[in-house]
Amino acid sequence: MVALPRYMLARSIELSADLDAIVTDDGGVLRSVTVASSGEFVRARLADASATGATTSDPYELLSLAASALSAGAGSGTWAVEQVSDGRVRVTWSGPGAGAIFAGDLTRALGFTGGVSVSAGASQTSSYPPAGALLWALSEQDTDWTPVASGARARDDAGRVYARGVASVTWTRTLTAFWVPRSWSDNPSGEYLSPAWWGELAYAGTNTVSAPDLSTARPEAWLDALHAIDGEVAFGFTDELQSLVSGTYASTVYLTPANLEESRFALPERAPTLRPRRSITVELSRTGTFETP
Repeated sequence: MVALPRYMLARSIELSADLDAIVTDDGGVLRSVTVASSGEFVRARLADASATGATTSDPYELLSLAASALSAGAGSGTWAVEQVSDGRVRVTWSGPGAGAIFAGDLTRALGFTGGVSVSAGASQTSSYPPAGALLWALSEQDTDWTPVASGARARDDAGRVYARGVASVTWTRTLTAFWVPRSWSDNPSGEYLSPAWWGELAYAGTNTVSAPDLSTARPEAWLDALHAIDGEVAFGFTDELQSLVSGTYASTVYLTPANLEESRFALPERAPTLRPRRSITVELSRTGTFETP
């Protein structure tokens, strides 16, 4: 039975160049389409539909933005860009005639290793999940969202407790992603879950992990997500990916400092000698107003 992703952390990506593509469809041959500009922020999914793209916590949603930008000027046809149940991206061209998106930053951001070429009414599915999308199927030891109040506290010798200046409440959640593939090749056929790290080679020292690089198509790995952070990097998070409709917004979360203070990777407790799988513990901090379960 194929394991489908239930959980997703979608990283906000600051673009270092315009995110554009060369397209041929009913709107013209080799027309240029710009989806987002250099310096703007995009997130594969789980972003606010009214976002401005100006900050990591207010990114554009890449999939819906790509569909809109590709369809504008596409003549009498439309493009659809959506995430399918296994986590990859499906691009559909309505016609008339054939449609093509040439290989480039946009197709790589959507998880394609090459270009997209489809006939009228047909679809093509990416090789990988979209850039910055961290996907897993199972979790254990989940604390759910728990509140912690800020402010000073003290206890005197008599056991009395004093509190001052409780100004805000933060919400954190700790969970362990279970049965994570060790590397991308450890995914069985039909599964596209994010690996602990990308390949079988590991390097000690600097530059061993990277933020999403749109110059090459590669799925987000846990090592990248947990350690390739410089400055403020926000994520969208859901624990109900399969029930989300396209364009659904999720509150912004951050990886807490605890994720960098000790190793988060371990062999599964239930199979401590199984090399192709890992358990990874992550702690999230939530912002904004949200409904508790």
